[in-house]
Amino acid sequence: MKKLLTTTLTLALIIPVMPLWAGDEKKDSQCPETAAACAEAMKEQFSKRGWVGINMDYDKETHATVISNVVAHSPAEKAGFEKGDILRGLNGVDDTEENEKLLKEQYASFSPGRTASFKVERAGKMLDLEVELESIPKSIMAQWIGQHVMDYHKAEAELAKNTDEESGESP
Repeated sequence: MKKLLTTTLTLALIIPVMPLWAGDEKKDSQCPETAAACAEAMKEQFSKRGWVGINMDYDKETHATVISNVVAHSPAEKAGFEKGDILRGLNGVDDTEENEKLLKEQYASFSPGRTASFKVERAGKMLDLEVELESIPKSIMAQWIGQHVMDYHKAEAELAKNTDEESGESP
C-alpha cells in the first residue's frame, strides 16, 4: 500500500491536477511559481474547499482505498468513519478506474457546508456515510502548504541558502 499524503486528505482536489484517491506524486518536479506566490494561491484555494478529515492508503493491485486514520473531531469522525473502512463510492459514483473523471468532478464540488455521501465497506458490509464538509483547519492547511513548499520548491530554497552563505548571513 502507498501512503498518499503526510497529514490529512481533504477528499477535495487539493491541486487541480492531483490524482484522485491514489497516484504518484512527482517530488522531483518544481512548482512554476515562487514559494510565496504558490503558498498564497494554495491558501486561497484551500479556504474554499470542504474537508473530510481522513488519511488513506491505496492498493493498486486490489484497487482498494483504505482509511488509515480518522482525524479526531473531524467531519469524518462525526460521520462514523473508522480506520480500515474501504472507500467504494462517492455521491452515487462507484470508485472504479472507469469513473475516475466523474469522481474528480465530485471532489471538485466539495465546499464547506455541503454534504457528501460515501459508500464504504466495513467487515464485508456496505455502509452509507453522510459527511457534513467543514472548512480545512488552518493548522492542517499550514502543514499541506509547508509540505508542498518543501517538496516542490527545493531549488528556490537552495538558492536562498547559497545566497545567505555567500553574504555571510546565517539561516
